[in-house]
Amino acid sequence: MIPLGSKYVLQQAKQKKCSRTVTKCLFLTFSPYIDTVRDQAEGIMEQIIPNPKELGAIVREARKEQHLTQEELAGLTGTGRRFISELEQGKTTLELGKVLLVLAALGIALYALSKWKK
Repeated sequence: MIPLGSKYVLQQAKQKKCSRTVTKCLFLTFSPYIDTVRDQAEGIMEQIIPNPKELGAIVREARKEQHLTQEELAGLTGTGRRFISELEQGKTTLELGKVLLVLAALGIALYALSKWKK
């Protein structure tokens, strides 16, 4: 199984010239991976994200690990370079849907945990 945010996936998206529709390409091609991630606990890093600035740092780190520029990531996710920059800086008013697209492209999954549920 190839991770959603892997270099291979991003290279394939570039080769298919999916820039504005990359999320459709990624989700259609790799939706089985998304389902299996929920079942795999081993090897997955968990981190509490207390604020947008911390999320931005995680995005920046993941982007750099995959050797992508902000411009390349923006093209792959159908956003702009400015959006990626603002996300990495922790801007609090970004559109959640676009943030989730960027996270998915980088292979970052968000999970909600409730302190009220046992």
